[in-house]
Amino acid sequence: MKKNLPVVLLQKIEPLLKKYGQYCKRVNADEIGFYLIDAEAGSPFFFRCQYQAKDDTYYLERQPRSVDNNLKSFDYVKLDAVVLQLEEWLQILDFYATTPSFFDDPILKRYEEEFYDELRLDDPDADQAPLDLAKQLYLEKYLETVIEKVEPYKTIGPEDKKQLAIEIEKEALILKDKVTELTKNQVAEQLSKIWAKARKHGLPFLKEILRDFFKDEIKSLLNKGIEGGVSMLGHIADLLN
Repeated sequence: MKKNLPVVLLQKIEPLLKKYGQYCKRVNADEIGFYLIDAEAGSPFFFRCQYQAKDDTYYLERQPRSVDNNLKSFDYVKLDAVVLQLEEWLQILDFYATTPSFFDDPILKRYEEEFYDELRLDDPDADQAPLDLAKQLYLEKYLETVIEKVEPYKTIGPEDKKQLAIEIEKEALILKDKVTELTKNQVAEQLSKIWAKARKHGLPFLKEILRDFFKDEIKSLLNKGIEGGVSMLGHIADLLN
């Protein structure tokens, strides 16, 4: 809760979090301070700040340490240094999220964008509110099916496809565990990544997991009307029937 933060600290960091907030998530912390993690599932990056009343300083833990070192760091600093270090940490997340790289997979990225365009919700609260309970339960059940169906693919086929299967399982487990902590569109983003990797693995596996998604009412998860076949997902639903 925000009352864990001294007013002077909250005033200093609020503009940074408004600017870069899409790249991180808040973790509840009992101590006086705050705890943020990278919004990307599976990332080790975090920023933790704890107020030390005895000497009016702040204990900081963060990863990465800096732009040239991805290890953890620990430090005791004054208020202005908290703000500077938080800004640097958020700018690092921004760089990773927005800068094209040789290490990116352009095909996978395109698949993610296609699926996200279809799954993304236009609700006014889609970037702030979670899915309702019924949708969270539906998604949990669906992800359990994905985890079950990807299991045999982890040990058959070429190494690159085995690795994709392992990554699909990992991301499905993370989303299943975090579904109650994510906004509607964060769920859509993570599901898009799972489907993109399934598509990269091959159409047979993608069709397997999409059939399970469509065999229950799609509206239980999405608020978009796709029955008319207007969208890509509408066409896919027709093809799988």
